[in-house]
Amino acid sequence: MNASKKAQTALVLAVLLIVSFSASMALPKTSAQTSSSLVVKSYSWYIAPTDETQTVAQYGGDLIAVGEVQNTGSTTIPSASVLATALNSAGSSLAIGSGIVYATNLAPQQKAPFYIEFIPQNSATQDQTWESSTANITFTVNTSNNLPTGQTPYSGVTIPKNTLAASDSTGTYTISGTIQNTGNQRAGTTWVIATFYNSTGSVIAVSYPTPVTTSLSVGASTTFTATPADDVSQISSQIATYSVVPQAYLYTGKSSTPPPATESSTTSTPTSGSTQTAQPAAGLTYPIIGGIAAAIVIIALVVFLFLRRKPKTTAKQLSPLPPPPPPP
Repeated sequence: MNASKKAQTALVLAVLLIVSFSASMALPKTSAQTSSSLVVKSYSWYIAPTDETQTVAQYGGDLIAVGEVQNTGSTTIPSASVLATALNSAGSSLAIGSGIVYATNLAPQQKAPFYIEFIPQNSATQDQTWESSTANITFTVNTSNNLPTGQTPYSGVTIPKNTLAASDSTGTYTISGTIQNTGNQRAGTTWVIATFYNSTGSVIAVSYPTPVTTSLSVGASTTFTATPADDVSQISSQIATYSVVPQAYLYTGKSSTPPPATESSTTSTPTSGSTQTAQPAAGLTYPIIGGIAAAIVIIALVVFLFLRRKPKTTAKQLSPLPPPPPPP
C-alpha cells in the first residue's frame, strides 16, 4: 500500500475512533453537558483478573479505572457519564474508555462511583501492550437530564448502620447488611452500590449493581452482600473503609434491570477510626480535558501509529459477564 492510501486508511480509522468517542460523549443541546460541578474526587486503576469468574470486565487483563465523583453544585444532577483517556509519561494518549456514574438524581455534595474498562479495540496498539506505559488518566464528566424510561427512583430504602459488617477472611472483601423499605410506597427493583477506599481515602474498587430484590413492601427488609466488581487479590488487603448506597425504583409490577441510581448512603469501616475524605491516588492527577483536544490527539496518534504499525498481539478474550448497564 502506497503512502497516500495508507494516509487515507489511517484517516478513516481515526474518524471511526472519533465517532465512537463523540457518541460516548452524547451531548444533546437540551439534555447533556460537560459538567463543572460534578468533579472526580478520587480514582485509581488496576488490571482485571484473567479468570472470568473473578471479573465483570469484557476481557481479562484489561486496564480498569475506578473512581468517585461528587456533585459540588447546588442543584440535583439526574444522571452522568465519564470519559477517560489513559496517558503515558509524555502525555500522549494510549487508550480511551467510557462509563456511567452509578447514580440518578445525584444531590448536592453527594458522591457516586464509576467503573471504566479500557478495551483493546479502543487503544493505540489494539491490544493490551500499552497498559504498562500508563502514567496518568484524565477524565471528562458529562451530565444529562435524562432518567430511565418508565422508572421512578425511590428514596424510601435505607441501610441501618448497625446491620453492616465486613470481612475479607475468604480472600474476597465482602460487605453484608440489611436493606429496608422505610418509606411509604412499595419498592420495585432494589440494589446497593459499594465503594471501597484504601487507608488514604482513595477509591480502589467498586461493586457491580446487582439486584437484591424486585419487590420490597413498606416496612419489609432483606439482606444483601457486596464485593468488588473484580476479585483482584491485592485489593482486599488494601481496603480500609467503604460506603454503601441503597438504591431502588418504585414498584410497577414489572421486573427491571438496575441502571445506576442512588438516593442515600451509609459510610462505614470494618476497623476503628473515622472514614477519611477521598483524595486522589498518590502521584496521580485528573485534569478535565475537552472533546476537541482529545479528538486532535487521537487523530494524530492513530495516523502516526498506523503509518508505523507493527504486527499486533490479540488480547485474550474471555466469555464476557454482563457489562455495566448503558447510560440512561
